[in-house]
Amino acid sequence: MTLATNMTSGFDKAQRFAVAGAIGGAISELLTEPFLGVYRDSSSIVNLTIHTGIWFGLIGAGIAVSLLIASSQYLKRGLQIQQALRDGVWLGFLAGAIAGAIAEYTYASVGPTEFLRVICWGIAGGLLGLGLSFRIPNLGRWRGLGGGLLGGLLGGSLFVVLAIVSELSASVGRITGTAAIGCCLGLMIVIIEAAFREAWLQIHYNTREVRTVSLGSQPVSIGSDPKLCTIYVHNAPPVALRYQFKQGQVMCDNIPSSTTHLLQPGDKQTLGIVTIVLCAANSLPQPNLSAQNFPKTRPQPLHHFCLHVKYQDIPLKDGAQLRGKDIPGLEPQVAGGFVAQVDHNPQEPTILGLKNCSQRVWIATLTSGEQKQIQSGRTIKLVAGTKINFGSVVGEIRS
Repeated sequence: MTLATNMTSGFDKAQRFAVAGAIGGAISELLTEPFLGVYRDSSSIVNLTIHTGIWFGLIGAGIAVSLLIASSQYLKRGLQIQQALRDGVWLGFLAGAIAGAIAEYTYASVGPTEFLRVICWGIAGGLLGLGLSFRIPNLGRWRGLGGGLLGGLLGGSLFVVLAIVSELSASVGRITGTAAIGCCLGLMIVIIEAAFREAWLQIHYNTREVRTVSLGSQPVSIGSDPKLCTIYVHNAPPVALRYQFKQGQVMCDNIPSSTTHLLQPGDKQTLGIVTIVLCAANSLPQPNLSAQNFPKTRPQPLHHFCLHVKYQDIPLKDGAQLRGKDIPGLEPQVAGGFVAQVDHNPQEPTILGLKNCSQRVWIATLTSGEQKQIQSGRTIKLVAGTKINFGSVVGEIRS
């Protein structure tokens, strides 16, 4: 696949990140405008350095949060605002603060030059891109650093033009300039990622809606649980497929069937109404056909459980789905769906739990006598002797 085709496949993603970065830069500058006057007229180098570092840091935090929100929304996982704030604020603030402090101290020592201003924005962008590489799936440290550096340099140049050279007011120039920096950061990070990645997935939701995600050593999972998966797909198992690009080969784990497949560029897989296509910049090594479909060993649960409800025992195996006819009185959250599902603990596959997929809150009575409310979407660990009041009926976990 040519470089041009590789980059074109990420055009929609680049647009989204550019817009998100611009919004983050503009909003963060608008919110920090009142802060600019504090200590700004101080003759103390220490005060000026701290002041500028904090200002750069706040701008960086705003851009980082907006790009992380864009990443989650692009992968259909929702806005994930709380997670973006948790992961992005300190990441962006640290990158901006370091570059801002360097800029102000150098200004005081050497004298202000617009070239130095651009270099400092490049440093801030590089650090921000490097930090985002730990949060955006398989962005890669060097691609994040390089994309952020180029974005910072380009955005810093536009900042100088808009805020200094043009006849815009100082406030309007700063807001427009920081928006340009955020836009360039988001744009260049995605362009550099698309230009130099080796393998990626195209997720076709329909003929007009396609998402791409890079593959690498960090596993990329697809399923219906946005907390566990990289890419969200409606009406799929919580974690259905898991991809990983390692040693020049792409492996796909089918979680429900506990099998692993070795894939080649162009291979397609279907998950509900979604089609997943493996793409690569160059041809990958030919697979060993004897290993193309082999069972993946996984620790099995130590106990076999069942749910005793109204004189019947319902087996509770990993991945089992229970419907309204199994537990009378419960309604699924999605029409035609199931009311409960057996899942294993991602960190400890030998531990099973029963997930509430219904519209009603369950009341579980543990073997100790303690009672717990199991809200929709929450899971109760399978332990023999636990009783669950489903509303209309009461069930008991048995082994």
